[in-house]
Amino acid sequence: TSELINHPCFKQFPLLRTYRLRLSEITMKDASDFAVFAWKGGERIPEKEVPILIELNEQLYDEKSAINWGVFYEDTLIGAIGFYRGFKDMNGEVGYVLNPKYWSMGLMSEAMEAVLNFGFKEMKLKEIWAYTEPTNGASVSLLEKFGFNNSRELFEKYAIYKKKTTL
Repeated sequence: TSELINHPCFKQFPLLRTYRLRLSEITMKDASDFAVFAWKGGERIPEKEVPILIELNEQLYDEKSAINWGVFYEDTLIGAIGFYRGFKDMNGEVGYVLNPKYWSMGLMSEAMEAVLNFGFKEMKLKEIWAYTEPTNGASVSLLEKFGFNNSRELFEKYAIYKKKTTL
């Protein structure tokens, strides 16, 4: 993180926009929408614990080790996407989740494109990786659509996909 410690993205939370989406910080006023799709470690998070997760996201951002955007569609929080677990060696891990009501609409593709562009072009990350369950066909398809390659490595039950910068 030392190369990113003074990056402007950690001075003011970056706002990203796509054709249909606004990607911005998740706040406590978004807690009830967030509770619909909040998962951690493969487990659904109880609604009463969602404020703790929002506070954790804020803390990790303040520590410059994560940027977690809320995915807003028509001003409703429908998902989350962001970089997790720090930026060691100018690499990042992207993770994402979407309210099932909004699956198969191309919305996570829009969000992924914006976040990857931000990561590679603005943050100057060298490589971005993602962990997904090999049986999650929609997630695997999303990653492959954006040029991620299956590294053939496994972490617990997750396949690791990687994408290097093309800049």
